[in-house]
Amino acid sequence: MSLELIVVHYFSVSPEEVQSDQMLGSKLAVMVKDVLVNEQGRDAGHKVAYALANDLVEELADQGLSAVRTGDVPPGLNNILEIRGQFVSIDQGNRTKRNVIGLGADRGDVWTYVQVYMETPRGYSLVGEFNTDVEADARLAAKQLAQKIEDLFARQGWH
Repeated sequence: MSLELIVVHYFSVSPEEVQSDQMLGSKLAVMVKDVLVNEQGRDAGHKVAYALANDLVEELADQGLSAVRTGDVPPGLNNILEIRGQFVSIDQGNRTKRNVIGLGADRGDVWTYVQVYMETPRGYSLVGEFNTDVEADARLAAKQLAQKIEDLFARQGWH
């Protein structure tokens, strides 16, 4: 089987978005069920999610991989790798307190939870998942994610 394309989805920034993404399953939904994100935080999060998706596509292209953002997928492809994720912050004062955030200015340490799915004509299968920890900067997050994806490729024998 040959990989035809990598599709980078915009990362979720609120519990509602996590709940509406059925591929994420109950593990993450339970983790974020009581989190409140205000509209300003959600708007800021969407801007960062957009920047992260763009930067990640560029980073993957720099590695010689064919990648697009969600919505830019040409029809007729069979073997697609999908990158999905959520912004999750760990409060520095209390490492057990998890909040899905909109990356407000008061947040310096940003964690993402990322899932990598292979879509084939037979359906989806989870081929990898990991966390990243970066400063609130889309370019740095994209670099770290691209490295983890490259490592996944090496483990899977795709690269």
